[in-house]
Amino acid sequence: MKLIDVLSKHKTSFLLLYAGLLLPVILLFYFFKPMVISGSSMYPTFHNNDHIVVDKFNGYISTLKRGDVIVFFSPIDENRLLVKRIIGLPGDVIAIRNGSVLLNGKLLREPYTNHRSESYETIPAFLIPDDSVFVLGDNRLVSADSREWGAVDKSRIYGKYILKLRN
Repeated sequence: MKLIDVLSKHKTSFLLLYAGLLLPVILLFYFFKPMVISGSSMYPTFHNNDHIVVDKFNGYISTLKRGDVIVFFSPIDENRLLVKRIIGLPGDVIAIRNGSVLLNGKLLREPYTNHRSESYETIPAFLIPDDSVFVLGDNRLVSADSREWGAVDKSRIYGKYILKLRN
């Protein structure tokens, strides 16, 4: 039997095998994106040059929760992606008093922050608009975040952190 005869006889099997191998790879890169952390604004959660995987869900705000870490386009530089933690959701009222975050009038417990840093920052109560989230870096002393530029609109959200890879 010639090679051409074998290939034509098993053409469907080869196509299914090829599709079965290629489809997961395409889906993986379409829905998920590996990224590298740059900077220390999310310390101690992430260190500079940590590798993470992001679910590129394209900002379905209804799937987001307080405490989720998201990746979004910077309000200052449209081409730069930032990584921060969601502190407040649409309709929440956020205030910061002497460095402590108040969520809807109650002190927010934040075990993920860099507790070694002291901040005496105070920001008056802020109502988070519809289709927006309030984000902060875990390392508050060095993070540029919603304290500077306000809430992040859902249209700026690139995706949600799902996995930290070993370095």
